[in-house]
Amino acid sequence: MEGHKGELFRLRLTFWPYYLAAVLTLGLSDVFFGAPYRQCIYALYYRFVREDAMRRTVPGIEKLTDRYLFERPDAETLAEAYGSVPEKVSRLKVLGSKKGFKSVLLRTFGITWRNPEGLADEKERICLREELRTAVPESEGKAYPDLLVGRKPKKESLWLSALSPVSVTELIALFLIFALIGWLWETVYQFLMFGNYVKRGMLYGPWIPIYGVG
Repeated sequence: MEGHKGELFRLRLTFWPYYLAAVLTLGLSDVFFGAPYRQCIYALYYRFVREDAMRRTVPGIEKLTDRYLFERPDAETLAEAYGSVPEKVSRLKVLGSKKGFKSVLLRTFGITWRNPEGLADEKERICLREELRTAVPESEGKAYPDLLVGRKPKKESLWLSALSPVSVTELIALFLIFALIGWLWETVYQFLMFGNYVKRGMLYGPWIPIYGVG
């Protein structure tokens, strides 16, 4: 921004009618017009400042990773960077085409019974699906190509993820754990608030099913 700070200040001063309109309309004008308009102006101004910095070869300009916001990569460059995408798409189709009751149950509800191989395949399928959600548009030139500017793709992890499939055994274990946590929570809350112990829940044992179901 060297040499442009005063210019930016004057630009921001021109937005005062939009700020005033936002105050008078309790923010509605900003939602529908003011804020989008300002963001468009800032984007155009950034492009102007960036081109000026490129022309003057400002130190550090080589660190910018937004080259492909202003130019479209050619097909050969994209194919080289995203060469593994077609293979992953094929693998995803294979994993998603498995038949049988256990496979349909796993894909539909994320639950399996005595099917460790199917569970591993489903986890791989979900990770591939989430990875390709961004990789495919990038490889087709429809989204910003992060790989071309050195950004590594995010590795999908199913640890504590709602997308993670589970076995029936794991499902029962999770139910019991959260039912116990719910019982402890209500018991401690009752003791702290009223100073007496009250057995929470309507069943025998330290558990409240509604927490496990949730």
